[in-house]
Amino acid sequence: KPKQSVQVASAALEIDTTNVKALYRRAVARRQIGDTDDAREDLRQALQQDPNNVAVKKELASLKKELEEAKKAQKKGLQKAFGKSGGGLGLLYEDKEQENRRKAEETKRKKEQEEELLKKRKSEWEDECVKRMAKGEPALSFDEWDRECKEKEKEEERRKKEERRKAREAAKQEVDNDSDDDELTEKELAQLRGYKKTADG
Repeated sequence: KPKQSVQVASAALEIDTTNVKALYRRAVARRQIGDTDDAREDLRQALQQDPNNVAVKKELASLKKELEEAKKAQKKGLQKAFGKSGGGLGLLYEDKEQENRRKAEETKRKKEQEEELLKKRKSEWEDECVKRMAKGEPALSFDEWDRECKEKEKEEERRKKEERRKAREAAKQEVDNDSDDDELTEKELAQLRGYKKTADG
């Protein structure tokens, strides 16, 4: 209905552009459909034509108040989203701050794990040095011992990788052999179909 009112009032204003009643009615209808800027413009024009019109003045004051409240609400929403309020970060920055905290904790945990691992390896190195010295062999520096251990670990990884590859190949070969056995003879196929092959086919 407000759209229809806008059309009727616009038609009246095409005939008489100074018609205060038509300007007022179109402004009210435009406000109802959310077209506040055009509604304000219509009310201003109506007020220019009739500065003493109480209804136009009231409607314009009410519209201005509504626009100010909407502006305040929007500003408040933006402050909440972007600004720092009450010592806390805005909603959009909280996620980023949480992500930064999570990354810092992750880095700290990794560092602690690396330190713990290094401590363990140094303990193993000390044990190895004691064993070597007991056998009358010269002790190795930590770097030399660490290099040897890493080479052994790499070699062990290569060996395991090769074993896994061989196991896969053996499994594949077994599957291939099984698929050969799965081929049905013509007699077995006929039994599955439920009839016997006669002499004439």
